[in-house]
Amino acid sequence: MYMRGMQWSKGLIQDGVFVITDFKNIGTYQHTKVVFGYKIGNNVGDTHTVGGDGGDGGSYNIENNLAWTWDQDGLASNAAAWGTTYGIHTGVFGACFLESPGDPYDGIDNDNDGNPSSPNYGMNNKEVGPVTLQTANGPKTFYAGSGPTITTDMFKPKILGLNDIIVLIDYNDPHYRRVVTTLADTLAKLGKTASDTLVISFNGFPHNFFVGDTLKEIGDNLFDDNLNGIIDENRGVTTNGVINYLYVDHKYIDYTSTDVTTNGSLNPLIDERRDDGIDNNGNWDPSKDDVGADGLGVKDKGYPGPDKGEGDGRPSVGEPHFDKTDINESDMVGLTSFYLYAWGSAYNQWDDEVMWQIFTPGTFFAAPPGNVELGYGSGYFPLPPGATERFSIGLIAADCDLPNGSDTARLFRTQANFNKAYLMNYNFAKAPDIPILKAVVGDHKVTLFWDTTAEVSVDPTSTDPGGRDFEGYKIYRSTDPGWNDCMPITNGYGDVIFRKPIAQFDLNNGIKGFAKTATQGVHFYLGDDTGLKHMWVDTTAQNGQTYYYAIASYDHGSDSANIDPSECSKFVAVQASGEVMKGTNVVVVKPEAPSAGYVQPHLTDSRFTSGPNNTTTGMLDYKIINPQLIKGNHTYRVTFEDALSSNSLSMTKSFTLIDSTSNDTLLSKYSATATGEGFPFTDGFQLSFANNPAELKIDTSRSGWSRKVIRPYLFKNFSYSNLPVKLIPANFKIIFDTVGIDTSKLFLRGSTSLNAIPVNFKIINTLTNQKVSCALWDRDKTGGAGKFTYKSLALQDQIIFLTPYKSGSDSLIASWEVDFATTATAPDTVMPGPGDTLYLNLDRPFLSNDTFEFTILAPTVDAQLAKSDLDKIRVVPNPYIVTNAWEPVNTYSSGHGERRLHFTHLPANCVIKIFTVNGQLVKTLYHNNAIDNGTEIWNMLSKDNLEISYGIYIYHVKAEGIGEKTGKILVLK
Repeated sequence: MYMRGMQWSKGLIQDGVFVITDFKNIGTYQHTKVVFGYKIGNNVGDTHTVGGDGGDGGSYNIENNLAWTWDQDGLASNAAAWGTTYGIHTGVFGACFLESPGDPYDGIDNDNDGNPSSPNYGMNNKEVGPVTLQTANGPKTFYAGSGPTITTDMFKPKILGLNDIIVLIDYNDPHYRRVVTTLADTLAKLGKTASDTLVISFNGFPHNFFVGDTLKEIGDNLFDDNLNGIIDENRGVTTNGVINYLYVDHKYIDYTSTDVTTNGSLNPLIDERRDDGIDNNGNWDPSKDDVGADGLGVKDKGYPGPDKGEGDGRPSVGEPHFDKTDINESDMVGLTSFYLYAWGSAYNQWDDEVMWQIFTPGTFFAAPPGNVELGYGSGYFPLPPGATERFSIGLIAADCDLPNGSDTARLFRTQANFNKAYLMNYNFAKAPDIPILKAVVGDHKVTLFWDTTAEVSVDPTSTDPGGRDFEGYKIYRSTDPGWNDCMPITNGYGDVIFRKPIAQFDLNNGIKGFAKTATQGVHFYLGDDTGLKHMWVDTTAQNGQTYYYAIASYDHGSDSANIDPSECSKFVAVQASGEVMKGTNVVVVKPEAPSAGYVQPHLTDSRFTSGPNNTTTGMLDYKIINPQLIKGNHTYRVTFEDALSSNSLSMTKSFTLIDSTSNDTLLSKYSATATGEGFPFTDGFQLSFANNPAELKIDTSRSGWSRKVIRPYLFKNFSYSNLPVKLIPANFKIIFDTVGIDTSKLFLRGSTSLNAIPVNFKIINTLTNQKVSCALWDRDKTGGAGKFTYKSLALQDQIIFLTPYKSGSDSLIASWEVDFATTATAPDTVMPGPGDTLYLNLDRPFLSNDTFEFTILAPTVDAQLAKSDLDKIRVVPNPYIVTNAWEPVNTYSSGHGERRLHFTHLPANCVIKIFTVNGQLVKTLYHNNAIDNGTEIWNMLSKDNLEISYGIYIYHVKAEGIGEKTGKILVLK
């Protein structure tokens, strides 16, 4: 036997658990009469471990395959904690059969899904008539909806004649093979005469048939008594003397007919099995489901690669919507027994005979309310050797507005939702994957950060591309593990459907506001297009308070398909031992003040050290995210990689962060384009860039002529044909004088040779104070050769900056160029002359020549600062009055939990002694915490483990090498 439970946070089904049980006959015995039974030990509202106090009852509903229990007075065993004090009532607890074995051998459409006239008709697209269905061996033609229907006329007795057509079942065959024959032929084959008796053995008992015998079906004996090939077609439940037949108007197979188009033998939904190799309901889609035995396709998370059966055009075991993965490919028996019995020795679970009576199909009995237990069952069904049958049960909890179990509205609503989830093959709208949440606590601060797992989740029902309908995150904060601090959002029935988050972040995709499709009457809030974040800082946290934080991922559902949004669960539970069980998206933290003298982690000399060849105008900055992860005295090195922008200007492409101390590369060629949340956290800190321009270009606000009357200039990167260009990241000034102040270099501008000539200017790199080589395209010689002048568009000069092709090379290539603006209107605009200067200041991004180093010091304690911080030591709360908000709730009994006083801002290592005003020692506390936690909690018990009385107490704190502090504590009623 294999069993597992499944629960979803989906609002419609969050108040229950799906329990799946698989039974396999691993023996060799042919079990023909099996019943599945389940017991509920009522005790509704029991808050103790000794059992219920009586007054429990039970009810059932055959149509919905549902049984449930309730408490008679709605007050439970601890009345003070329920209705008499708070005006609330115990709820009901129910169980419904969602999936149960059918009988694939009885010739009957047990679940009525093969009848087109039934609302349960299960063919895909409601097809009727000839259909081509996929099988493990290829396509095959079936006749959907075919077969006659069962009527009460079939139950009438009839006399067996010698030559009447009969159907014999081989009960030893795994699939109950049928043979259509006559009594005469059968007796002849057995070497018997017409007056002899035909004996059919079943379950160790002989069944005799002879000419003139009266044939009448006996329900629930799992044997074909009237020899028509149909087993127990007259099965029914007798209520108040009236028989309610289960299978009237259900389709069956007429084995006596040879017309396969009408006899039901090729109706794929009669006697369907989840191991018959047929896509019985025609919903296997080769474009989506042909993913192989592992059930994973290319777009699925964890896809390991192609496997057996993948892409072969045929359904394979393990693929979606086929055999074992399609729960609709099974006839179902449903609820066939209900027995509410008084608890006691008369109904021992080890007594097989008693249990068999309780679960016998057709048994429906309810004892009066009392100390009772409930048994419910489903049967009969055969279990041949090697066969496996599955049960799926929904265990449902529902609130009540009235006592004594009379209010079942919520129970039936939830049961309907559970059944809907079952009919959707458990493939209802799926919430995004659960994120992984981490937290860093500080002084009055909690920093949360989480991963991006949820953002690539695939929802099998979503119509979004790739099934990815992730929308955002909600953050919840509570001092209570039940999230009761979060404002409840209820529906019209008063049920809590959602809770209000403390923060919410969603994709900036136009999907915002309230969802159109409601969840149990409440419209889910999708956000405000804020954009996603993966870090959030709570600066409103109180020191000493335990907080539960959760990050819940959610999707946007589908308006067109009327699917409401789904939010992942936020599971947390506190055990009686105090142990906290929680999901990966939940953290439990308690912010505290740091120790006395605490010094935050910081850079040595509070600076980044620039490399010798740095040219950038950008700056580095950092933020401490998690002080505990800071590696003290580690030196880090940042290097850059550059590229050309769309304007052919140098830009920062990526950067690399290396821990030089350990020689570890923390970020390798990471994109220099930061998201809204910045770069990744490494070693407890986060780098950031400031004033890093998008590309290397001139800053016109800081550039220009020394005299404004000179003709405007143009400064840009040199561009001509395919000549190589290497831009110099620097600031420049071009100083003008008489011709001969400098000499240009020979430069081949395409087919034009620019000769080396004396010129009236020189270029200085103001970062290095070095002269820059240049060439002059001297087209305007009216003022004399070698002068940078402008006469007309066709006769204008051009200065070309030159730079070595590579370091140490004598080969020069072009870099920048300076021209005169062609937009000037005055033809006689002033040209530069002696004493004039053109200043060219550039915005320079981080480039490959730039490097930075920095060293981070870990958090530490400064002894001198710790001495002055002794005056910050406090006892909180002071005075202490009865209790305080920090103290945990006692979940398992009445009264408050452990009492607590907090000593804050303590030195990292110290001794605290508490005295009465008479000097009697009450308690000694030894504080030895990490330096970021300067709090010691006292449970207000004396050294003899007794609760202290009300009054005034003296505390004394002593820290070796630092000092002492004394104060008073007031404890009031």
